Amino acid sequence: MRFLTYLLTLSLVACGGSGSGGQTPVPQPQDLGTPPEITDIRLSRDSVFLMEGDGQVTISAEIDFVDPDLDIQTIRVEVSDGTSLTIDVPGPIPGSPGTLLGELTVSSAQEGFFTADVWMLDAAGNSSNHVIVDFGVFVDTLTWYRRDTGIPHIMNDVIWAGTQFLAVGNGGTIMTSPDGIEWTAQESGTDVRLNATFWDAYNYFVVGDGATILFSDDGVDWTTKYTGADEVWLQGITESITQRLVAVGKVAGPNSAYVLTSDDYGDTWQEAIAIPQTGRYMTDVAWTGPNVDLFVATAAASLFPNDGRVFTSADGQTWVEIVISNESPSTLSLMLHEGEVVAGGVLGLLYKSPDGVNWTVIDTNTNTNFLGMAAMDTTFIADGVISAGVSTTDDGMTWQHFHIDADYDTHGLAWGANRFVSVGSIGPGFGEGAIYTTR
Repeated sequence: MRFLTYLLTLSLVACGGSGSGGQTPVPQPQDLGTPPEITDIRLSRDSVFLMEGDGQVTISAEIDFVDPDLDIQTIRVEVSDGTSLTIDVPGPIPGSPGTLLGELTVSSAQEGFFTADVWMLDAAGNSSNHVIVDFGVFVDTLTWYRRDTGIPHIMNDVIWAGTQFLAVGNGGTIMTSPDGIEWTAQESGTDVRLNATFWDAYNYFVVGDGATILFSDDGVDWTTKYTGADEVWLQGITESITQRLVAVGKVAGPNSAYVLTSDDYGDTWQEAIAIPQTGRYMTDVAWTGPNVDLFVATAAASLFPNDGRVFTSADGQTWVEIVISNESPSTLSLMLHEGEVVAGGVLGLLYKSPDGVNWTVIDTNTNTNFLGMAAMDTTFIADGVISAGVSTTDDGMTWQHFHIDADYDTHGLAWGANRFVSVGSIGPGFGEGAIYTTR
């Protein structure tokens, strides 16, 4: 990515001092003269939003300098992303001290914090001092746009699969989008509530009520891999490096935890043989990765109050419960972020763990029940129902609160195509389905 594109305009302003306008002789090349000095650099903005201006934003810059020889010829800029630029300075320099005024076009297509090293060179080859300028490109998590209206069914989950988003919802709803803006409904072959989806870099899996498990290699054509009892509601699915699939959920009524596993890419499924039944059920599942090699599932409590827990398993068949908090009764969502497992809880609490066993509690100072989480590089967001969503760019040291829309609940979040996507429901009662994105 080219962060710094070009200088649109460049003019010189004399600020008085010892210079005498353009009448001061310009030193000859053999005269080394006096190096110029940058005394200050000011930008009209030191940060922009990701994809602001459709990927390019123009900012103004002012460079204050002192140059007794009045022979500045170029300005050099090197940015931390590898971008470099040489700018010719129109002459003659009218006086010293002075100010260079210009407009720069910078890229807003990549999130990050950038530093620019700026210095001047004169006609004799003398270099000025180097001045470091900081500039940031950040995701605007405060501004959300509704992208699809009139969705008859509540949406429950969304993922980014490298080239497209895939979202699922009630009534057998499956929708795809290349950018999060334009969505296409796909035929799922079922009308049951679809609760979660997973992409393993090659194929898609979707799980729902009636122990429904669907498969697709493109997100368009779907095959039913498994169905079971109506009271079995599958609510999460993941896969290990050995291609063991684990689908989790609950048995409605008693709200007891329920798990299915498959070792043949979903052709046959087995019920888990050992799951603690302590009044908790599973709403999401994640695999920690090969370094830990552990399945982790949420533990939503049927009765309140209760302590916060997660389920863990080495093989998906035998599970144990781990108490991770005495402050929150349930965990509701899971994701991997920067090598750690992150669990979304209720009452504004998040939890993170390097191994799925040892957990740290994070209080975001909201009242939100976190049903969806997503991340892009250092930007992490979580949202759900009740109160506000939260975002952080400094690993949870500080949190910014956002609100997507009135009467809207997030059920799933994803990052892709340079934007966050939220799917859920809007309106009183159960409402209708809705999809929102950042800019």
